[in-house]
Amino acid sequence: MEVSEKLQNKRKEMNLTQEEIAEKIHVSRQTISNWETGRTLPDIKSLILISEIYNISLDTLLKEDNEMVNHLQNLSDNNKFLKLFCALLLINIVLIITIALIKNTLLTPILLTLIAFNTVCIFFLIIKKI
Repeated sequence: MEVSEKLQNKRKEMNLTQEEIAEKIHVSRQTISNWETGRTLPDIKSLILISEIYNISLDTLLKEDNEMVNHLQNLSDNNKFLKLFCALLLINIVLIITIALIKNTLLTPILLTLIAFNTVCIFFLIIKKI
């Protein structure tokens, strides 16, 4: 059974309306409707709140729904990509600022090499993501 069916069945079993659930987890009634019809999927924070309200484990809620597992995996992968991308970009910014502030001509070629290498890493990261 998919998460959408489990959400709808559990809500009806507890005699709750979509509006009541929406108020408890601070989303719109339309969001609940979209989750229950499978048009969209809840994020992990919402899933945790739902599992508490419905008194059902996340394991029970998510098992057998490959679409939901894939959705959560994609969110995790995107988060890792963004963290790595931001870290590499920040390193380049620091290196560029260092070149501007330090007028040492001996360090300049080393810093430029590091910037070039880091930039190549950023490009490979983007290409891998695409």
